[in-house]
Amino acid sequence: MNDLLYQLFSFIIAFTSSRNNKTCILAFHFNHVRKVSTSCMISKKWRNSGDVRMTKKVHDFNDIIRKLRKNLLGKGPEKIHTVFVENMAISTMYGNLTPTEKFIARTAEGKEMVHAARTRLIQDVYATAPPEGLEDVTGAKFVHLFSDFKVDEDMAVSVFVFDKPIA
Repeated sequence: MNDLLYQLFSFIIAFTSSRNNKTCILAFHFNHVRKVSTSCMISKKWRNSGDVRMTKKVHDFNDIIRKLRKNLLGKGPEKIHTVFVENMAISTMYGNLTPTEKFIARTAEGKEMVHAARTRLIQDVYATAPPEGLEDVTGAKFVHLFSDFKVDEDMAVSVFVFDKPIA
């Protein structure tokens, strides 16, 4: 029975890292009861499917959004989650408000003012010209931006529409 304890046992756990939004596979190999080795690898299926490249694309896309908002409003989002669907990039941004905006938003009129300023300013900037690098990252021409801001939750949602599916 003890011999069974020393046989090779393996199991695999897949997870998505919240730090860099990359999918990683942890393979645990028990070569000995007290000896555990781990390795992080990307399966052949994922390597060949382009998911790794897409992760870099999402990261680069999020960096452009974060930098534009930081330069424009004094603070970029603390967290951005972006998905590409056909010819759209849908981004949800959390932790956007500056301390001054939080102070102003304590009243109903202040909330309305912060909401209007945030949504109109961003839409006006994108209507003038897309940020540098946005079209390079997506491989498509930017057409339109739909955006909204939920002041109470400090959450913004933007839907970027492009002229063709994002490659």
